Amino acid sequence: MGVRMVNIDFLPLLGGAQMHTMRLSRYLSQHGVEVQVITRHHPGLPRYETIDGVSIYRTPIWHPSKVIASISFTIHALRLLQSTRQDYQIIHSHEMLSPMTIGLTASRLGGARLVINPHRGGYLGDVYKLVKQRPITGKMRLRWARRRGDAFVAVSHEIATELGEAGIPRDKIWSIPYLLDTDHFSPTKDEYRRAIRSELGMQDGFWACFTGRLVAEKGLNVLLKAWETVVRHSPDANLVIVGDGDQRSHLEELSEIRGIEKRVRFTGAVTDTVQYLQASDVYVQPSFTEGLPISVLEAMACGLPVIATGVGGVTDLLSTGENGIVIPPHDPDCLSDCLLELLSNRNLRARLGNHGRQDVIAYCAVEKVGQAHLELYHHLVDGHPHSSQPGVEMPES
Repeated sequence: MGVRMVNIDFLPLLGGAQMHTMRLSRYLSQHGVEVQVITRHHPGLPRYETIDGVSIYRTPIWHPSKVIASISFTIHALRLLQSTRQDYQIIHSHEMLSPMTIGLTASRLGGARLVINPHRGGYLGDVYKLVKQRPITGKMRLRWARRRGDAFVAVSHEIATELGEAGIPRDKIWSIPYLLDTDHFSPTKDEYRRAIRSELGMQDGFWACFTGRLVAEKGLNVLLKAWETVVRHSPDANLVIVGDGDQRSHLEELSEIRGIEKRVRFTGAVTDTVQYLQASDVYVQPSFTEGLPISVLEAMACGLPVIATGVGGVTDLLSTGENGIVIPPHDPDCLSDCLLELLSNRNLRARLGNHGRQDVIAYCAVEKVGQAHLELYHHLVDGHPHSSQPGVEMPES
């Protein structure tokens, strides 16, 4: 079987959708599927390369402006898909904007089966953008997707609900979360943890951690305001922010304004965050909107207690007092209270972290999620039957 993954951006550009696409593609390749990722080219990256058996083709971009870049990506991707039509049976479009348009056009011209995979819900999600921000062309694309899309993958209850409200038939919606290697993302023993801290230059004491893109919707300004309160009560507490993005300089300046710059560390972009997670005591996700935050999954797999805002797929994962703490967005006082509670209660940290790891293993294990995708592809290509609620059974939100 051949599968073509269509994604606007891809590694080494970091994000949940990019990491998931690579991990899924690697799994499929290891199970005999020929996978190619089609994405946009960025300066300094090779046009073609192979990583872990997955071939990556980066299309040229005529101009950096958003509209022209989208048009050039669409045209070049369609040319590639048409020229290699005999080599694949599935197009898996990651996003409902350009990648979906590419998939809809190529599947109609060449007859491949089309999987459409939105990665975000809420006001920054694909359905919202199509319905609210593009009231004419967006609704036309949704009608086209309802007719021509063979299956839709929802990584959270929120996205599944939005797809249903947009008119996608329920039997086309497959609920499948992100795939995660819970052997790689795992807790470490105390002696190794001390060694990791030494290697990373993290002194002894309490450490909270965030990993991800430093962009406005991640709510890091709220985290810094909450951290000011934490430091006032516990002057030796430390926060490490792992990642990069267009908000970094603003956030660094904000930490100085709040007088906490000595207690906040910015690492910049990190390809593999596992050591920072293993070295930390608590994970914090203060986002305003999410799909299924892969960083939360990784933190849970490492046995960290997680404090996260109740947006998107977070409520599929976390239940306050059982395997984490769910808080409202935009609430620095609530966030600081929860941080201080976990800072002072080692037993609570251990209990929440242990339960969180057990739940994420049951939910996102590599074999379970990988097999769900293989079941989906074989259902579309070979007509294999599936259950009335296809995909992976999600926790009740």
